[in-house]
Amino acid sequence: MPEWIPRVEGIDLLVEERDGDRLIARHAVGTVPAPVSVERFAQLVALLAPDHEGTGEGWMLRAAAEAVVGLGGTAHTEPTAVDPGWPTAPPAPATLSASGRLDPAWVEWVVEAHLHGRSAQDISSHLRDRFDLPFHAEVARICDGPEVAAAKRVSERARSLDGIVRLRRQFESGAIPVYEALHADTLYERHWVAHRPCLLRHATRDWPEWTLDALRARYADRTVTVTSGRQSTGPEWWRRRSQLDAPMAFGALLDLVANGAGDETYAVARNHVLAALPGLEAELGPLPGLRDAPVREIWLGPRGTVTPLHHDQTCGWLVQRIGVKRLWLASPLETALLDTATGLHNRADPSDPGDPTTRTVRWHEVVLRPGDALFIPAGWWHQVVAESPSLSVSMNGFQWDDDCTWYYAGPR
Repeated sequence: MPEWIPRVEGIDLLVEERDGDRLIARHAVGTVPAPVSVERFAQLVALLAPDHEGTGEGWMLRAAAEAVVGLGGTAHTEPTAVDPGWPTAPPAPATLSASGRLDPAWVEWVVEAHLHGRSAQDISSHLRDRFDLPFHAEVARICDGPEVAAAKRVSERARSLDGIVRLRRQFESGAIPVYEALHADTLYERHWVAHRPCLLRHATRDWPEWTLDALRARYADRTVTVTSGRQSTGPEWWRRRSQLDAPMAFGALLDLVANGAGDETYAVARNHVLAALPGLEAELGPLPGLRDAPVREIWLGPRGTVTPLHHDQTCGWLVQRIGVKRLWLASPLETALLDTATGLHNRADPSDPGDPTTRTVRWHEVVLRPGDALFIPAGWWHQVVAESPSLSVSMNGFQWDDDCTWYYAGPR
């Protein structure tokens, strides 16, 4: 069954027809006199859809067209077929050897195009139009070969698994729940088993207060390790993060945190700053579900520090002690993010409205203020930006098994 997603583009109202992450068609269903929110359009479509379901092919488009009229607009239905596109072509032109064979890079291209739904005839015509050579026999040989037959079986299994993911995703709950108080049993029953985040307000109400000035008075002369050179190293600095460790006086770090901005220098969990500040870890209280001796680490940096999109292999609490952070979270069921994943990391940027990868992803945006604690299950994508000088504490080590060190969303 296709999935129907209402869209608004100015005064034009559309419905996207999708099969998982694959766009099948975009249906223009009408125009309205003035822009409306996509939420309002979607609510009206959902209200009218039951009256049209079961009335034959196109029932959802009829519901959407009726919604357009209900919004004072003019309805029409103009389905637009979506070209499945072509794989990225190899840099060298396609040629045929004396025996009529394509080189391996183009064989791979043909197989990928075929697995994505292109027929052998379609592929050979595309190559002929582009390179003016008779590719039909070679493309037919490749597409009918035993390697492609095996690849099709694997692809069909992948499609079946994608269907299971879509089924689970369809029944996911909506917004991240917010609690004023939370018992470990509630965390387990509603979030651990369901593999869903939650936000706990006032989680540190019984903990000693921390400020940058108070920490400076206690630990200014201590030496800590920071990650320095993040911005200047490039967008994938994390591949060389062990080379970016540098010693720094804690007082100098606090001055940078208070007065600086940007992502060049950041004390992160792997820098183990807490271990260099005697007595501070003892001031961290308990949180629901954690065992008696959890793993606690500090994240300390100025406004503008960014933890790019990634997932962890264990569950954890992220506790905000000083300042404000904004997070974007997405379920591991958001399969669109698999295409941009490398190991635990992801090059997609949910903060960028122009990033094409993120448009079909259901994001959860959360703002953490002092005293807030966010439960992040293993495998959930999250990106974090500091909107002010910030100190956070990550806390791991639960009463229940959460070892997912086997899980990498992307190729390693």
